[in-house]
Amino acid sequence: MQLIDWYNLFANALWIVALAISLTALGFAWWEAGTTETAFRSLLNSRGYQIVFNLSGLLFSIGVGMTEARRWAQVLWGLLALAFLWQIYLNIKSAR
Repeated sequence: MQLIDWYNLFANALWIVALAISLTALGFAWWEAGTTETAFRSLLNSRGYQIVFNLSGLLFSIGVGMTEARRWAQVLWGLLALAFLWQIYLNIKSAR
């Protein structure tokens, strides 16, 4: 008898970690904006923060998609994950 459902534990941990990453990036950007006297919005639009937020969105989409029972909803979460992955690719590609 298995006491812990490891699949659901991993899937739920994935989207929770994704939200924690987003909140951490927001807090760090807020701190950085205050110490460097840079506009908060311009920091959030920088390439580094965009990659972090898109990575967080990717992990969130995968995690929630893994917990979803309906097939059509899994497909939609998968498409959203692919959109975040595409944005990460474009941000990294434009850095070169």
